[in-house]
Amino acid sequence: MTPIVEEVSDDDEAAEVDFYKVNIDELSDVMRKAGVKTVPTIHAYKAGRKIGEIVGLSPGEDLVVRYSYIYAQENFNLGVP
Repeated sequence: MTPIVEEVSDDDEAAEVDFYKVNIDELSDVMRKAGVKTVPTIHAYKAGRKIGEIVGLSPGEDLVVRYSYIYAQENFNLGVP
């Protein structure tokens, strides 16, 4: 998963996105508090609020498309242009 996230995080479309990696072996309490049941899981947050998640492996391009969809849906739901 790390190479895919690194590839996506370097993409121009992800310029406004911050990526954080959590080692679940060392921080299992974070995994539990976030409600992660499957690895890998990517959570999308906006203004500190979870707006979506992606569970399972995806090719890098698919990851960008899926994240873009989550972000677009949230902006639509909030009435943000």
